[in-house]
Parts: sequence; C-alpha cells; structure tokens
Amino acid sequence: SSMVPSAVGRRLRRAREAAGMTTRALSTEAGLSLSCVSLIETGWIQRPRAESLDAIAAALLISFEWLCTGRGPMRPRRRAA
Repeated sequence: SSMVPSAVGRRLRRAREAAGMTTRALSTEAGLSLSCVSLIETGWIQRPRAESLDAIAAALLISFEWLCTGRGPMRPRRRAA
C-alpha cells in the first residue's frame, strides 16, 4: 500500500519542480540525505522535523511558513537593501 503525499509533501514537490531541481540536488543543497527529502515528498514521513523543513525552504528560496502550512506566498518578498 502506498502512502498518500501529505500537503507538505505536495508543496515540497511543487516548489522543487518550480525551481528545476532534482530530489538529489535539493538534498545536497539542503544538507539532508536523499532519502529524507524523498520520504518527506512522498509522504512516508508524515511529520518532518522543523529543522529539515527549514533547510529545504532555504535551499528552495521559499517561505518556511508556506511550506509548512500553505499560508502566505510561496516565495517571500525580497526586502530592499
């Protein structure tokens, strides 16, 4: 029986594909194992650690809140320097 991707997993995949990154490239950029990223994306890890999601959000240049909850914009507004 296959797991249904969680909402977090679906958002992760959407953001990763939008960034044009493979799962392997994302895992390297985020400093996580390939299996960790894959398991979150496919829903085998239903409650990922906040540290993992924070690293993924930073690697994809997306909002941590959006990745976790779906609230707000996917990409945070750049603040003018």
